[in-house]
Amino acid sequence: MALAGLSWASAVVAVSAGAQTTPADAARDSTFLLATTDPSRAPSPFIGNGRFGVVVPPLGIGASRSLVAGLFEHGPGDVPRIAAAPAWNAIAVFDGARWLGMDTVAHGALDSYRQDIDMRTGTARTAYDWVDGRRRTSVRVETFISRADPHLAVIRLALVPHSAGPMRVRFALAGWRPPHRLALATLTKPQPEWGPAELWYAGHMAVRTRAAALQPDGARLSMTAAPDGRTTTLAEAAAVSWTRNLPGARARTVTSGDTAMVELSFDASPGLTYTFTYMVSMLSSVESPQPLAQATRDAAAARSRGYGALAAANAAAWQRRWETDIEIDGDPALQRLVRSMLFYLLCSADSGTGLAIPPMGLSSAGYYGHVFWDSDTWMFPALVLTHPDVAHSLVAFRARTLGAAQENARANGFRGAMYPWEADELGHETTPHFAAQNAHSEIHVTGDVALAQWQYYLATGDSSWLAREGFPVIRETANFWVSRAVYDSTRDRYDIKDVVSVAEGLIGVTDDAYTNAVARRNLEIAAAASRRLGVHADPRWTDLATKLHMPFDSASQYFRTYEGAPDSTLGVITPLLSYPLGVPMSDRAKRTHLDQAVRRITEEASGAMMGVTLE
Repeated sequence: MALAGLSWASAVVAVSAGAQTTPADAARDSTFLLATTDPSRAPSPFIGNGRFGVVVPPLGIGASRSLVAGLFEHGPGDVPRIAAAPAWNAIAVFDGARWLGMDTVAHGALDSYRQDIDMRTGTARTAYDWVDGRRRTSVRVETFISRADPHLAVIRLALVPHSAGPMRVRFALAGWRPPHRLALATLTKPQPEWGPAELWYAGHMAVRTRAAALQPDGARLSMTAAPDGRTTTLAEAAAVSWTRNLPGARARTVTSGDTAMVELSFDASPGLTYTFTYMVSMLSSVESPQPLAQATRDAAAARSRGYGALAAANAAAWQRRWETDIEIDGDPALQRLVRSMLFYLLCSADSGTGLAIPPMGLSSAGYYGHVFWDSDTWMFPALVLTHPDVAHSLVAFRARTLGAAQENARANGFRGAMYPWEADELGHETTPHFAAQNAHSEIHVTGDVALAQWQYYLATGDSSWLAREGFPVIRETANFWVSRAVYDSTRDRYDIKDVVSVAEGLIGVTDDAYTNAVARRNLEIAAAASRRLGVHADPRWTDLATKLHMPFDSASQYFRTYEGAPDSTLGVITPLLSYPLGVPMSDRAKRTHLDQAVRRITEEASGAMMGVTLE
């Protein structure tokens, strides 16, 4: 998956590039705002608290994908993939003639549309006038997933009808239909016409229970669901409340199929504001032995506290996160872009989870929600400097799944720990069969894992953590390279053969520059960590690091892509030797690698992909 790292960045850029500001934002720092006036824009942004996230629907209401970090399913014949939680934002509005829906957008029946994401508080705000013939209804929606409560999501809906008449509002928890599955566990070749929609569908959860009950001026909804092929239970509990003494109020509940719903009818008067709040608590059986009971209590407690208190607590929690920021002077557009990248990292990771970040974060089921080297190499460094407690979750994921990596090494005939090219929440190798060559040969990921562990130690100076969690990973990954490298006695050197390069079209190559460089770095780190901890270092680590061949072209004074690589491959990966690996080289070599990369970008017009990044 050559685009794994850039897909995440591109998703952020896509949202940021459309950002606009208005005079109304002058009181707020516009570089904390992502905004659009186009209800048909794609893709939609998302918000989250690192535990779960939701795609913000264009209308602010309506069922949209919500993903829970580390919640995977494993359907028959398929690969494990991140599962879509039952929709908890399935809200609908009826103006007396028709329901507000996406066909409203298609027919251009919205006036004064604006949606923004306030990154300072993680809040999505959507505002527009819904025009339906002679009827006009002003709609305002605010949504946040609480940073103060890892299990809580809150929606406030305000309706202002401009004419009298009956209206209805529905609030529902709703399951999703099973996907049309592909046999990715055995499929040898994808079809050319298959794109992300065909491959990256979200995993399915089967609804087990659903309930709905009326309460004074509100209702209570609940649902439990289980991901296909897994034993986890996910519970959702919602507390719905509305304005007291609504004229002509009539409420009914429905529990059928995969839905638990309450529908409220009332007689609307023009110019009055009707406000509804919807508070949802979501817990899994991994977090609580009785997730439904706990979620129900949490939702009730949230309703008692009220929207204002919950919003204030969420804003305060985000404010504490923004006490560490990356600030850029003189370029508001760049500031907004960089801030959005950090924001979406924080939307997709939290402290204390022991989970890494998939390439698309919690924004979609892209790349099946699997964990790649992106988490260790491209996402982790920014977090370890700004939010080390969050960064710890990323390295803790690798420590937690060390046993699975050791099993993977043994299955492939090696010793030590061989981390998967694509990993599920259990740390198992989950690469689709059509990319099997990546699973057994794109092994640089093992060195990337070790580098992140060492960077965490260097950033925090936590020797206890190093001894307890980091060093076992570093040691076993170093042992893998000792097992994987081949000694050439005639040249007194080691080679690493039959690998898939970072430039993934290069398959079965020997002494790939990036792979060998990160392997050497891994071995050097193992020796350095041993010295820091005062433990024995395997002498084979230093011997291999010293003699591991690097494809350096002494005549031209730069690194080749791999041993014997043709000039047509120049620039595809060698800039990565400078960053992130910090391979010692002359300024001339660094400049040559960058020039080669820029030339490729210019000639191929394919954009700056991961292998030719310009750090």
